[in-house]
Amino acid sequence: MKNTELSVLKFNERAIRLYKSLDFKVINEFIGKTVNGEMEFITMSKEL
Repeated sequence: MKNTELSVLKFNERAIRLYKSLDFKVINEFIGKTVNGEMEFITMSKEL
């Protein structure tokens, strides 16, 4: 099976709710560098 993965900022609750409603599951959390410094992200995945 194929998966689609995406990363979203952890504070972006609205986007996370949307992705969960589309059957994406949280599979990882990490700290990523942005233009505003280091921020927390989550990775989500969905089987296609």
